[in-house]
Amino acid sequence: MGLINLQTVPDLQSGEKKSENRLLEIAVYLLNEAASFLSILSGGSGGACTPSAPSIVVANGTLIVANTNRKSVTIQNLGIIPIKVKFGTGAAADSFHYAMPGCMVADDGTSNPVTINTYDGEITFYSTGGTPRVSVFEEV
Repeated sequence: MGLINLQTVPDLQSGEKKSENRLLEIAVYLLNEAASFLSILSGGSGGACTPSAPSIVVANGTLIVANTNRKSVTIQNLGIIPIKVKFGTGAAADSFHYAMPGCMVADDGTSNPVTINTYDGEITFYSTGGTPRVSVFEEV
């Protein structure tokens, strides 16, 4: 990886609304690219990671435990109810860092996954109702 290639930055398609989720996706992408670049500058390899087997979490609480070897973690809401995600313990309706929308139909993949490259602590979530269904995997 060299400098950030602006041609690979997710772009808003013609006529696409500038939704908060789409803007967040672009911001996360840029932060991840910058983190990879800084890792290389500081002597990190910037090389390939080994993904863990994905888990499907179906109850409010811990999505993934802390792991100091984590390079990245990817989260996707597969349920139809929005979820609240928190970096740390105790996600709740009024205690979270960001919300992820639900899918149109369970497991249809319409809720965009979010990949975080800069956090190795515990991640928790809270669903406001129904049975949550969240996919999570980490790369180490």
